[in-house]
Amino acid sequence: MKKNLSLTRALSWLKFNARVLQEADDPSNPLKARVRFLGIYSNNRDEFFRRRMPAVRQLVESNPNVFLKPLVQNVLRQQRDFIRIWKRVNEELKKQKIFLIDDKHLNEKQKKFVVDYFTREIRLSIIPLFIENMPKWPPFGDENIFLGIAMKAKANSPGGANLRLLKFRQGITPGLFAFPQKRGSKT
Repeated sequence: MKKNLSLTRALSWLKFNARVLQEADDPSNPLKARVRFLGIYSNNRDEFFRRRMPAVRQLVESNPNVFLKPLVQNVLRQQRDFIRIWKRVNEELKKQKIFLIDDKHLNEKQKKFVVDYFTREIRLSIIPLFIENMPKWPPFGDENIFLGIAMKAKANSPGGANLRLLKFRQGITPGLFAFPQKRGSKT
């Protein structure tokens, strides 16, 4: 009974997230709403893996292929849909002169802004964890985000790859932000 309830909840969660993706894919919705639906989908997917999958895994250890494989295939299908929808939405954003840029496309003024913003707003919410020195793994709470990094030694340096975890406290900073604009500028 408990096994069926957890699987039903997991499937229900995935079906809800599929409906969120349908809204993101609907061109009759305003572009801003479609971007928000994609963000909701991403948050829901992360939440699914943090909350639903551990419960399902514990319940289906005896026969994981029967239960886990369909769930994972469903998530992978949704992720492919997400990528396809995101590409389409991103093209529509560009038509409205809204551009998402990475560090390779920043000018010097923007780079300075990003470094200052990181130093002022983000740096203090990151905790580096040196895995090699840990007697056991830290608790992975829902309130944190972790990023794993394999660091390679520079050429002619002693030592091999080192593993690090960066722990980010959630809710500290927005995922996206707009660069300050010159007065009267449209870009």
